[in-house]
Amino acid sequence: MSSLLTKAKDIASCSQFYVVQHLLNELAKPLIDELASNGNVLITVVPPSRKRMIKGWYLPDSLATGLAEVSSQRYAKLLRRTKSVAKQSSLDAVERRLNLHNCFALRQKRFRQLDADVVVVVDDVSTTGASLAEACRCLRAGGYAKVVAISLAIAPMRKQSW
Repeated sequence: MSSLLTKAKDIASCSQFYVVQHLLNELAKPLIDELASNGNVLITVVPPSRKRMIKGWYLPDSLATGLAEVSSQRYAKLLRRTKSVAKQSSLDAVERRLNLHNCFALRQKRFRQLDADVVVVVDDVSTTGASLAEACRCLRAGGYAKVVAISLAIAPMRKQSW
């Protein structure tokens, strides 16, 4: 799974991307359908780092738009980054949360008025959950009462070298 995600992250339209997209759709669509049976669902994504924005290809964005399409739900980029942060891979769980604190904000005021009973935040890989937790915190602070996080994979923390 690790090499599959690594290749899908780096190359748009590679065969690995289509496998990863299919996996997310199959795993998440039943949850999205259940949430939609109780109200309006809006799908969004954890904002990319500046490095990923410059690169122009961001796997979670493609996964989220694909999931919205197959589940017939709305998609909007609700969040933006407000500051640069240290690279997460070198940090432990507590440092990751502190590193990301207040690094996201709602993109535009008009998104504050989007009608949604639940917002689903999509990310490709979660290690400690810090990015998803901060995205959810920001959305709740922006007025969205029910926020659900979805990640395709959970990565183990790398051991710190001392």
